[in-house]
Amino acid sequence: YDRIDVVVPDKESVEVTYDGSENPKAILLNFQDEAYAKIKIDENSKKFFMKHLSEIPDEFTRALIWRTFFDMVRDGNMSSLDLVELGGKALLTEKGDSLLNSIFGYLTGAIENFTPLKLRKFLNSELFELTKRLLMNTEASQSNRVVVLRDKMISFASNSGQINFLLDWFDGKVAELHKHPIGLNNRWSIVKKLHENDDFDSGKRIIYLEKAKEADPTDTVKKVEKMIEGLSVSKAKRGEMWKGFLKQGQDSVHLSGNLMSGFNSVSRLEELKPYHDEFFNVVMEVFRTEGREYAKTFYGSLFPSGDEIEDYLRKTNELLAKADPEKEAWLVKMRSKIISAKLINFLQKLTLRKRLGW
Repeated sequence: YDRIDVVVPDKESVEVTYDGSENPKAILLNFQDEAYAKIKIDENSKKFFMKHLSEIPDEFTRALIWRTFFDMVRDGNMSSLDLVELGGKALLTEKGDSLLNSIFGYLTGAIENFTPLKLRKFLNSELFELTKRLLMNTEASQSNRVVVLRDKMISFASNSGQINFLLDWFDGKVAELHKHPIGLNNRWSIVKKLHENDDFDSGKRIIYLEKAKEADPTDTVKKVEKMIEGLSVSKAKRGEMWKGFLKQGQDSVHLSGNLMSGFNSVSRLEELKPYHDEFFNVVMEVFRTEGREYAKTFYGSLFPSGDEIEDYLRKTNELLAKADPEKEAWLVKMRSKIISAKLINFLQKLTLRKRLGW
């Protein structure tokens, strides 16, 4: 490769000229990550890296390109679908365990945060099948890689067929995975998946919940049971549970958060829509009347999880004007810190949606 070292002065714009004498196939700015900078890959270089990324011998350079692509997705300069397509190819050939874990993180972030709900199930399903294949072909001696692949395979399960496969693995019935025993956290993750999918009856859910409880004597049981309680609440009792969130009860903040997270699961989105407007109506009062940690948990766990980004952005902005800066200085400070993160995320999603026409 040809390298140009540049000292960047403190100016708004810096132009670097290269004569192209080496006929480069691609250009990577901030090579070796020597400067604190966010970069963007040009279209021609993007096409080259999309096709040949796995051929770059240096793992650090591959990692830098991956991080840059994910930044481009967040900034609305690249489709999350392109990133997932690239990931599907890269996961089959990536040798570095650390980078493999990072790639999974980028793919999960792109799907959960920058992909329309209607496409998430399909993409997750595709990645489940790919990850299952990788896990089956990975030797038990590659312990770090096995841990990553086990966790990610479960997280990507998106339909009843894939969950049934996980249940067979749970029961030791998948011969190809006998070399990879299931861990306690894996068992709980599968139980959660089972409760999120309405294709399974309550009897089957209870059976596997009890199996997981028998294998784990820790406090994890309480946390999962609270999450399942919120996830499984009936439509008739959902309103009563919502009202209970407005004031902290006897449960700890953490257990309350588990209950809220189950209640607000994206798998229950249709049932949750009536509470999206209600959230914005009551959240400031929760901040004023309840403890700070509980209020932060309420905000983070019950914030609407749908796709109405512009509506959420408008209502989140309106929250910024609802506290008295003189009488509630602490609330203004905390509110701004918590809400600003949401605003940034919304703006990124909105930019991506407008640029890609979603």
